[in-house]
Amino acid sequence: MNNARFLLWTLCVCLAFPVLRGQNLEFQIQPHGTLDIPADALWHIPLETASPGYLANGTIARVSSNKIAVYPWGDPANFAPDTTNWTVNRIWSHEYLRVTATTGTIGAQIVIPYRRTPAAADSLITVTVAELPAVTSIAIVDSNPVGHFDPVSWEVSFDEPVAGVTAANFELAGSLEGEVGITEVEPVEGENNRVWRVSASTGEGTGLLRLDWAGTAAESPSVPIPFSGQSYSFPTLPVFVENPVGGLFVVYPDQPDIHLTALAQSRVTDTLYYQWYRHDGPDHTDGSPERLDGATSAELTVGSGDLADDRVATWFILIASTGPFPADPSVFPSNRASTAAEIRRVEPPVPGEVSPGAVLPQGVSHQLEAFPAGGTEPFAFTWFLGESGDTSTPLPGGDGPIVQLSDLQNTKRVWMRLSNESGPAHAAATPTITVYVYTTARPDTKDVHTLTGRALDPGPRFTLVDSADQPVPWSGNVPLHLTLVPGSGGAGAVFEENGQTSLTWRPEGTGPMEIPTVTANQTTGSHTLRFSLTGQFEQSLTIWNLEPRQLWRTLHYGERDDTGDAADLADPFGGGIPNLLKYALAINPLAPGRPVTDPGETDGGLPLVYLDEAGLNVVFNRLREAVADVDYRVVFSTDLMDWEEAPDLQLVSREEILLPGGGPMAELYERVHYRTTVGSDDGRVFARVEVSEP
Repeated sequence: MNNARFLLWTLCVCLAFPVLRGQNLEFQIQPHGTLDIPADALWHIPLETASPGYLANGTIARVSSNKIAVYPWGDPANFAPDTTNWTVNRIWSHEYLRVTATTGTIGAQIVIPYRRTPAAADSLITVTVAELPAVTSIAIVDSNPVGHFDPVSWEVSFDEPVAGVTAANFELAGSLEGEVGITEVEPVEGENNRVWRVSASTGEGTGLLRLDWAGTAAESPSVPIPFSGQSYSFPTLPVFVENPVGGLFVVYPDQPDIHLTALAQSRVTDTLYYQWYRHDGPDHTDGSPERLDGATSAELTVGSGDLADDRVATWFILIASTGPFPADPSVFPSNRASTAAEIRRVEPPVPGEVSPGAVLPQGVSHQLEAFPAGGTEPFAFTWFLGESGDTSTPLPGGDGPIVQLSDLQNTKRVWMRLSNESGPAHAAATPTITVYVYTTARPDTKDVHTLTGRALDPGPRFTLVDSADQPVPWSGNVPLHLTLVPGSGGAGAVFEENGQTSLTWRPEGTGPMEIPTVTANQTTGSHTLRFSLTGQFEQSLTIWNLEPRQLWRTLHYGERDDTGDAADLADPFGGGIPNLLKYALAINPLAPGRPVTDPGETDGGLPLVYLDEAGLNVVFNRLREAVADVDYRVVFSTDLMDWEEAPDLQLVSREEILLPGGGPMAELYERVHYRTTVGSDDGRVFARVEVSEP
């Protein structure tokens, strides 16, 4: 069947052009188009330089049979006037006369005289410019084939839709052998018959194979003008159909070897010989590649020891030959090489120092910079907003070692990904860098209460916050300006640090920070602490200088005066113990029940009364004498009717204590232990502690 196809193709070629036998010939050509006219025998062109009118509308050239060599008329060595020797003006059989129209005028003619022998009379070739359907290109579709009988295809384009195109419209030209012929002609889908695909078998052998439009057959509309297409090349040397692909040798534990593979084919033989070479550059013809002993297959395994030590890149080249390689390794068979496979030894990136975070006011700019500590250059820097590892928000302009954060309005968390050729799997991330942007300092209270003449304990604490009201650490460089303003009644305070009423404070730490010690004067009443981050005082809080009982009421009831639940004689929880007694004995008024003083604890409670071998003991907490604003009296009774002090009452011990929980009232109490031997005849005796106003 293949033989039949090839015979059909041969028949089609023969019918493509008229037999040109020394007669007047007529052709048509597109405006400004080109036409190749085949010569069936030796032609002489008897034109002289001054021949009138013949080439007024065009030019001519001699074209070789494979349509590779083109000699324009006037080439003195190959195609020129020569009516003396009749040698330079000739066109050989099976060559072509190429006519090119230099006009777009319809009906214009290009006339060329020709003779088969110098003595013959002139015949004329008349080429008329006409508006005709035409082929605009014949382009190869595939790569140059390297195997036997590999099929090839061309795409044939027309300047308008053409139907009924068949193999009879085409001519295959070339030097291939065997079953060479057109196998299929079909329109390209979606091109509306403007583009057709022509496929052909290629047989065997080497050389060129070209597809030409031979002229009109059964197509509609008629396309009479021949057209020469592109050629496939079938080389004699091996051709690599698969080149080795290099890669990166990333230096890390258990790095796998790299496997290079290649494949060559030949139209001449099925047996090929391979040899791998190592080179210090991508061009194997530059210098002397090193032949790798034993590397004679189409595959090569490259490990760390196969790479050059003095540079990043090593190139590996595979040479294919149709014959054995010479024993001399310095003999390098050229023109049979694959492309060079570059393998780069790459150390993964190691991030080094990076700019620390900062605490800044709104509206300023801040620059961050990262420094690689190791790895193979070049590096790629990519900055992101968010926690380290979150790549969802790239930072605009963050593609270098330095990034600028401009006009900061809120806190930013930033990190940088450092990468190089080793790829994303080996990219390294810096820790998250936080650039805090503070807006204000927020106090933990609006009112502070302290004892007259004493330090605020605790003093107000301030938290630095950002625009989202989230805490910002105090960095030691953020100034908080503090000013104590006396009250109208004379109550006031000073900073212990400088004895002044003003202080610029630069705290350092996280969370709320307590201001430096403030000591109240001896005057009761309120005064003001003004504070600002800028020096423009717009915020303040109130400080109250109070007497002990006022402070006790305020801490427990939020009321300074002798009124309501805070009144001295009030018992808001119904425990039978009025506030004055709770105050005097350091009893927590908000705790339930009627606690009794515990010798092992410092909490206040009702007096502890017990009898031991030494006598009757009474233990309780009381205000220290320096601050006491009530009187204490320990009395005894044998009948619960008459109460009086015991003549032998002894103060066994007095110990300053700290109440649990701290605060300004914690240091105001002491624990006392009294003892007496008083008793009744029947052994009954009662004791109590009386508390009264002075």
